[in-house]
Amino acid sequence: MTFNEGIMKTFRGFLLGDEQLLKSIQCYPFITSATSWHFTLPSLHDFLNTRADCFCELDYQQFRLKLFHNPINEQLKTLNGKVIIIDNQYKVDASTYALIKTEALNVSSEYKNAPSSIT
Repeated sequence: MTFNEGIMKTFRGFLLGDEQLLKSIQCYPFITSATSWHFTLPSLHDFLNTRADCFCELDYQQFRLKLFHNPINEQLKTLNGKVIIIDNQYKVDASTYALIKTEALNVSSEYKNAPSSIT
């Protein structure tokens, strides 16, 4: 399995609600909801090291380099997902990111902009 295949398999599993993956995520210091998974890059690296050999072979710096040189968000579009910055600390290692379900984001925006029907 390549790095890209491994990261996409993991992110796809979260977006599609893979029960085994969700149980594994709960064992780590992540914040999750039905529509988002919050992580720092170091914590994501630690978690993924337990998932596949393609991650174990990389130290953190190599992991980060591969992560930023992959078109992850472009690929996540087909799954209605996106990785965003939740808490920008101006250092990639300290910032908090989230994998979000964009369909939930779109529904939220639609309701926010909809006219009120209460009279």
